Parts: sequence; C-alpha cells; structure tokens
Amino acid sequence: MYTINKQFMRIQERSINMNLKKNDIIITKGKAFPLGVSCYSDNVQFSFAYDSNKKSRLLLYRKKDKKETMSFELDDSYVTGDVISCVLRAPGLPDILTEEYEYMIEYDEKPYIDPYAARISGRERFGKKCDAVRCGFDLKEFEWNDEKRPCHSFDELIIYRIHVRGFTKDKSSEVKCRGTYEGVTEKISYLTELGINAVLFLPTYDFNEIMKQDDAYGIPHNISYSGALNDEEEETRINYWGYTEDCAYFAPKASYSSTPSSCNDSFKNMVKSLHNAGIEVFMDMHFGSDMPYSMISDCLRYWAYNYHIDGFKVNDSVVPQKLITMDKSLKSVKFITNYWDRSDSRNNLADCNDGSLINIRRFILGEEGQAEEYVRRYLCGNDGIRDIRYVADVNGFTLMDAVSYDRKHNEANNENGNDGTNYNYSSGYGEEGPTRKKKINEIRNTQIKNALLLLFVSQGIPMLLSGDEFGNSQKGNNNAYCQDNRVSWLDWKNAGKNTELLEFVKELISFRKKYISDKNNGNVTFHGTLPWKADYSPYSRAVGIMVNPPGIYVAVNMDRHDEEFRLPAPDKGTNWKQCLGSRMCGEAGIENEQYVCNIPAHTVVVFICK
Repeated sequence: MYTINKQFMRIQERSINMNLKKNDIIITKGKAFPLGVSCYSDNVQFSFAYDSNKKSRLLLYRKKDKKETMSFELDDSYVTGDVISCVLRAPGLPDILTEEYEYMIEYDEKPYIDPYAARISGRERFGKKCDAVRCGFDLKEFEWNDEKRPCHSFDELIIYRIHVRGFTKDKSSEVKCRGTYEGVTEKISYLTELGINAVLFLPTYDFNEIMKQDDAYGIPHNISYSGALNDEEEETRINYWGYTEDCAYFAPKASYSSTPSSCNDSFKNMVKSLHNAGIEVFMDMHFGSDMPYSMISDCLRYWAYNYHIDGFKVNDSVVPQKLITMDKSLKSVKFITNYWDRSDSRNNLADCNDGSLINIRRFILGEEGQAEEYVRRYLCGNDGIRDIRYVADVNGFTLMDAVSYDRKHNEANNENGNDGTNYNYSSGYGEEGPTRKKKINEIRNTQIKNALLLLFVSQGIPMLLSGDEFGNSQKGNNNAYCQDNRVSWLDWKNAGKNTELLEFVKELISFRKKYISDKNNGNVTFHGTLPWKADYSPYSRAVGIMVNPPGIYVAVNMDRHDEEFRLPAPDKGTNWKQCLGSRMCGEAGIENEQYVCNIPAHTVVVFICK
C-alpha cells in the first residue's frame, strides 16, 4: 500500500472538517472499475476517464465553498488503460464526504462534472440559474428491507405517464410537497383507486433545464457527455420535459425533491412506496447521441439495481437492441422503445409508438379505412414483443385537447408556430377550445370515452397520459416542452368537475383487468353489423369484436348515423347485457332468433354474456 508521503503528490487544504485530518488520509492507486465513486468500509474510490495529454486532479470542496478544500494530483501511476483511479482512506470517510463535501475532476485546470456522479448540486431550484454545478456523494446504504416489489408481467400492465413536477406542482393538487417525488408519493392512493399498476416517468435524472440563446425551435443546447461546465451564456427558455443531452444520467434530479440535499433517498422512498402499493416504476432514459455503449449499460444496471427500477423507455436510435438482449443482468428488466427488431424478440421488450394514437383518433373522426386498420392492430403479436398503445402522450394534444381544438395553439412557446405537429387528428366539433354549448360538450365527452374504450378493450398494453382521466387540457398547446406553468401542470380541479369521466375510466380499467388479455388471442373473432361478416371496405366504420371466452362483445359504430348490429348468439342460457358504453343504448333484443341492438352514431358499446 502506498503511503501519503510516496503517492500523495500534493494536498492543498483550506479548511477541513475536524474529523478529517490531513495526516489521517491515505491515498493509493484504485481499480479501473467501477467508474464514478464507490466505497467499501472506510475506502472511497474515484475512477474517471483518462486523457494522457492532460494534467489531472481530483478536487474536493466543502459544501458552499467557492474554492476547493483539497486537491489530489493524479499522475500516470494512477492509470490503468484509459482510466485514472485513486482510493482515499480515512476513518468515517464515506459519511464525512456524503454530509460535508462535493467533488469535481479537473483536466488542464478546467473542472468537469463526473458523468457517473450519483448526485448533482447547484440545480436544486428548477429553472433557476446556479453559480456552480458540482458532484455530490451518495455513499450511505438505503433501507429496502420492508419493500414489497411487484412482479407484473407485461401483459398485466396498465401504464400511467407522469411528469414528476407537473403532476402535483399546481396548488389544486392539494399535496404538501408540490412538484416533487414526495408529491407523487402523496398521490399514491389516487393511483391505486384509479387502477393503474405501473408509472412511466419523464426524465427524472439530473438535466440542465436552462436552454441557451442559440437554441432554435425547441432543440436543447447540447454538450458532450463528459459533463464539462457550461460557458456563461444568456439563458432563455426552460426545457420542462428534460429531453436534452446536457445531463448527469446517474443522478436523480435534485429540484424534484422537497429536500434536495437528500434527493437520492427521496427518489428511493418514492419507488419503495409505489412498489408497496403494487405499482411498477419505469424511467424514460433519453441517452445522448455520443454516449458510449458501456456507459449506457452501466447506467441501466445502476438504476435497475440501486434504485429498483422495473423498466426503461429508451431511444432506439442510440441504444442498440443487442446491448440489452445480450446483457444477462438486465434479463428481468422491461424495456420500451419505438420499434424493436422483431426477428430478435424477447419477452421483456415492448414497442411504443404513435400507431394506435393515429388510428384511434382517425377512427373516432369517422375517416375511411380506419375500421380495418383498428382490427389489424387489435391483436397482440405472437413474436414475444409487446405493443404499448395510447391515445395521447406528452408530445401532442392531450385527449381533451384532441376533441376541443382543430389546430395547435403554441404561441406561448415563442417559436412562431413552427414547433409541434401541424396535424393532430383532432376536431373542436364546431368551436375552438372551451365552450358552454351543451351539445358540443356532450359529443366531446362521448369522443373521449370512445377513444378510451377502443384503447382499453384492445390487446397490447394500454398507457394513459396523466390527467386524461379527468379531461386535463393544455389550452391547445401540442408541444409544451418549454412551459413550466399551468399550461403543463395538471389542474386537479378538473378531477372534481369531471367526476363522471373519472369514474368511467376507473370502471374501464377494472373491466380490462378482469376480461381483456393478450392470452385471449385465439378467442377473438371480428364481425360487422352482421354476425360473422366483417366489413373491411374503405367505407366501413362499423366493427364487432367478440372475445369468447369470457363472453364479451364490443360494438363500434363510428358512422354519422345509427347502425343496427346483429350480435352472434351468446353462450347457452345467457343473454347479451350492456356493461360499458360511451353512450347508453337499449339492451339487445331478440328478433327472428337473433340478438339485435341499435348503436347510435359515434358510439362504442360493450356487452357481456349474463
């Protein structure tokens, strides 16, 4: 073991915690892996990427001090391959560093953020400029002992899409810690009552939400994954969503915690509480385009094992499929992306794209050719890869806005309307935005129910955008990536105003859990207005779907006029009874020994054998 006199090239000290004495510190050469900071007993190891052409130092700072408290010069004797690593040892060092210190890695007298940093300080206030961004320590053990981790299969999932800050930031949320991990925890009872069993968070790792003056049309200002400190530039808008490459991918976002100094524990407590409520946790990981594959793998493993994350949504343009499927340590972790290579299927993979959103929205509008497309998409494939389906996501109109606006209203984004999609498969049904006209509000409410019914009675994995269950609106903004305000925050007053819709969604989720499954794949038959005669013509807007067992029939009429549906004969000794519908219609009557029901225009009705 090297002593401080032989291998500790230089220590500069201004003021040290009285428990951390200079003469007590021993420095030795460390191992190349793992990268970042790790500890065992009183040993704390620092490992970073190494550039032989640059002079390297490890800098330690007392919290809130502007200059480093100690510096450690690291020469070639600390190098293994392309990694420079050292171990510091002193009594109680992990606790002292966690509570009192921060660090940076310096190359040629310029400090850099450690891309593997487990905590980031300086960004504790969302949207506020900070004087200094540094790396913090997370070296204490977290108590997971009483966690009851759910183990849902993909087939069982009902996913709820959440932005941690926007979910509870509005005062109408009535939580104590608004816009935080703790705020999400306070809403767990609401989530369980709703019936969902998985949440998919927008980026919750640390990212720089301050965009730069040179950013155009919503393209965040990017820096290298190395995490070099940003040059002083004039700030403009906020990157509310977090899709940027200016990130510290291993650190929970401190500004999403009510106690930023212990944000890691805040995040873990939220995950633990969700798990104990039977809710799995997924993270949206938007990796930088220049991020090394090894770092991506390290990051996924880190969150899966240190934070008990159940699954990830990743950008397939950056993350190769084989990187995931060949990693044995990630075999039990679920992965979501736009498109997987279905020739190399795994039961832990799922596609997630706008295909169902486009089809269902066009179908309820009554467009041609959509009945056949819905039937084609109804069944889940048999190749092992699942399909996640939704009718609204963060990028685009909310479901309420899809039935309230003919066009986007993104003026507040200050991009002259050049951002966001120009066609949203939407309609205001005679009015642009909110209206007091009863008939228009009635058809909007019916169309929301139609979209949700078509989503939840089909196979695949349904995903619900938070707030859609009670008609949340973004005032026609279909690209609210830079709106950290009431445009993007959920208005929970709507949950009280639209109780009928909220209760409908709860009932729909309960119905799906009981009756709809990908395991019914071989029990599904398709019909038209006549039994056993599906109509796939371009002009058809009527579909009948029977799942037997368990004895379910879904009648879909997206035409402008009522349609008479003749239903297949039910199981012996039973009758078709209406159990769900976007509008109430009469029960199926018997006519010429056939069950007949009149389905109103733009209506979905679900019957069950009783």
